[in-house]
Amino acid sequence: ESGSSLGSTVKRTLRQGLEDRKRNITFQHLFNLPNIERILSECEASIQLILEPSVEFRGKIYLSDHFIAFYANERDACRWVLPLFGVRRVERVPSAPYTIALAITNWHQMMIVVRLEGHLSTGDQFCSAFKEQLKRRGRTMKSLRPFLETCYSESLLADHGNPPLNGLGVVHGYPDDKA
Repeated sequence: ESGSSLGSTVKRTLRQGLEDRKRNITFQHLFNLPNIERILSECEASIQLILEPSVEFRGKIYLSDHFIAFYANERDACRWVLPLFGVRRVERVPSAPYTIALAITNWHQMMIVVRLEGHLSTGDQFCSAFKEQLKRRGRTMKSLRPFLETCYSESLLADHGNPPLNGLGVVHGYPDDKA
């Protein structure tokens, strides 16, 4: 009897592993992410982009090893991916009872308000995983500023008027270079 219990446990574990792998592959393709990314946590959510006028979408938010991503329920209405090293600040904001709301500010001061929906325990689990991943990626964040200073787009956003005369093309070669 214990042998049949062990066999069903192995089958269940193998099936779960295959389902997780399939889910991760679908996730990687949906957000065009590297095949090393795996879903650590996911939750039904609504997001509000703080723009003029404000825009809100409902869908699912995902946390992977290096990214936080969102896909709206309405097909192709909204899909975004934010590298964790681009998250500058996360704070819990007041929300309706039994919901969790987070204000995520990225490197360029754009704010996204995420309301985690569903069971409170699912939202708490997502927040804990998010906090842990941000701690792990803290070292990478420190190297972001020197890299961004070499990007032409950053000088446009900063409006300094003196864009860098080089970029990644100087280091890695431009696409049309024959050498």
